[in-house]
Parts: sequence; C-alpha cells; structure tokens
Amino acid sequence: MWVYYASGSNAPGEIRGFSDIGQAVGVAADECRKPCERALIEQIERNRSLRVFIDSGAFAEFGAKKPISDAQWRARLGLMERVAKVGGRRVLVILPDKIADQAETLRRLERYRPQIARLKATGAELAIVLQGGELAHRAFETAARKAAGLRPGEYVAAFPFKKAATKYSELLKYLRGGRVPHRIHLLGLGPDSKPAGDRPSGEQIRAQLSQLAPGVRWSGDSVLLRAAVGRQGKTRKLTRAQDVARADVVVEAVSRSDDPLPDFQELLPEPSAWVRDLAAWKIWPRSGPEKLRKLEREANNPRARQRLVAARRNARGAGIDLFADRLSLSRREAAEFYDDPDAFIRATDDEGVERWDRDYRFLVGESWLSPYEGLFGEWVARTHVQLRKRRAVREAFGASDPVLPGFGL
Repeated sequence: MWVYYASGSNAPGEIRGFSDIGQAVGVAADECRKPCERALIEQIERNRSLRVFIDSGAFAEFGAKKPISDAQWRARLGLMERVAKVGGRRVLVILPDKIADQAETLRRLERYRPQIARLKATGAELAIVLQGGELAHRAFETAARKAAGLRPGEYVAAFPFKKAATKYSELLKYLRGGRVPHRIHLLGLGPDSKPAGDRPSGEQIRAQLSQLAPGVRWSGDSVLLRAAVGRQGKTRKLTRAQDVARADVVVEAVSRSDDPLPDFQELLPEPSAWVRDLAAWKIWPRSGPEKLRKLEREANNPRARQRLVAARRNARGAGIDLFADRLSLSRREAAEFYDDPDAFIRATDDEGVERWDRDYRFLVGESWLSPYEGLFGEWVARTHVQLRKRRAVREAFGASDPVLPGFGL
C-alpha cells in the first residue's frame, strides 16, 4: 500500500481543493496558521477518507541556520495534537528532529516526550526521522524510539530524501539488514520525483520497494504545487487553472450569492464597503487595505500620523486615477466617488432618478459585465483568494466534472 501526500499545501483553498478530489494533503507546521488549521479540521470531519501529513518544519531550520525555539516546538506540537484529536490514525506527524544531527534529534525527542505521549493518545501516526550520522540507521532508530518513549510498532520510520539527505543504497541496506517496520515514510519523495544521485525516479522507487518489502505500508510526500506553477515557456497547468478560476469568480460575483461568501446582491450597490480597497491595492499590491489599517493602528505619535496622512492621500490619488479610467468619470466625479461612493451613485437627476438606475456604469442584472460590475468582481477575486485556489486545484489535479463547483462549497 502506498499513500502520497501533496505536501506544502498550507493555504485553506489548496487543502479544500485536494480534499475535493480525494488527494492526501500535507502541510508544514511552521507555516500552517489558524485558517490552515481550521481548513484541515473542517475537511477531516467532512471527508472521512482524507489523510493528512504534518511536517515538523525542521528543514526550514536547516536552510535558515536559525534554531527552532522551545516555544516554536510547543506551538507546532500543539497544532499537531489539535488536528490529530480530530483525525486520529488518518494524521501522520513528524516528531521533533534536526536535519543531519542525530544527537540533537535524540535530545528533542526526549525533551518533548510528554507532548509525544499526548499525540500517541490521539491514535495519530508518529514518524521518527532516521537522520544519518555516526550511528547506523538501526542503532539510531532504537535510540530515537526510546528517547521518544515509544515501543516497537508504535512509530513510523521516516527517511529524509530532500537534498539527497539519505542515499538510496542506505535505505536498501536498511531494508535488507533485519526486521522491517510495518510502516515507512519517505520524506521529499513523490511519484514524479526525478532521479538524483544513486536514487532512481519516484515511479521506479515505488516498484522496487513494493517488491523488496511487500508487507510495508509505504508513504511519501513532495510539493505537488511547485511543479505546476509558472509561465516560463508553456504556462503550467495550475497557473492556467488559476487564470480560469479568477475570471469565473469575477463574472459570478455579480450573478450569484451562496454561503459562505458575502451576499453580493447587498454589497454590489454599497460601494463604500469595498471600493476603496481597490485603490489601496494600487498602492500596495500585496497588503492593500491591510496596510492602511496597520498605519491607522500605529498612528499614536506625530510622525506616525504624518505617515498615515500621506498614505491616505496617495490612496485617494490612486483611486481617482482608477475610477476616472475605468468608469469614464471626470477627475472631479472620480474624486466625489472616492470620497463618498454611496452618495455618488445615489445622486438624483431633475426627475428624481438615481445615477444607479440611469447610468450604464452602475446597472445591475444586465447580460453583460458593466465597468462597475467589473470593479466589484475584481474586489471579490482579491478578497476570496482561497476560493480561487480551491477551484484551481480541482481543475488542475483531478476534477472529474468539467463544471466547477459554485460558491456554496
């Protein structure tokens, strides 16, 4: 039996998308924030066949050369425990370790033995990473098991293959050198992994190991998303799917409104709720309105208040440029729209008819997408990134139904 985890899928939309198509999902404990945790628990409860892998994040420590603190380890183990309480044996967690350091790995396993005991009580699969070093793999495995307070059969033997940390010949020697564990995980290896060093391709590894140790329950993980994004040469499949999902969301924003997203039919004619966000994104493409909110929170001294005033002025200027261009307004009209958008679209003519009802830019319910509706669709697409991610994952990696799901998922 083989299980492959699409690791590095830390965004809620990615988690939900992989769950939709029945793909086991993996996250990094150091990058899985509250929205990620909520999505994991939600999908474990909803999809009774979903399997989840939680990496310890120790490889990032190796690259950054900055030790993981005690507080960080306890936070990561806490995340693992909360998810494992819901998923039980469907959750595989990597216990504390340190890349290429057997001694520190043993110290960490012993230091966090109480947390490991609580993880064991959830029924989760507990993986001990068999780091290379002075001790042979089997000798280190015994020492690590004892340090973690586990008995034979209560853990998963994990071999690190990122950056060729384990030679393939070493794994084969381990398998031929004595009793083989019932469960082995190959860190950083997936079905599409390319040959490296003495290691064959992912598909060849699977065939060889299945024959060599047929009684073992094998698993592996790799970052499935990374190889599917990019526009170098031919646009890759996840990027293509993201483009389609983004366009779909823009159109659907003005035509349908299902939970859990906001009621678009209420928000569309209330531009004060959203229109200035678009101006903020013109100035700060990544943080957008959150940048302004941060400056407002920090405006507790004269210098900070000056920064806030300047930022608001710049955002207003960007908004005037945007609305004058996209809505064919004069600059005076664009300034009025930015300053009080609700009042602007409800300004009446001599017969008492509101601009909302007489100007094509603000019509609702037509068969085409008006410029105003286009702006609103862009706001929805920016604020509902996870919906786009979910749709794109479904489409790129296995949606059997050509019709993508609606907002209600």
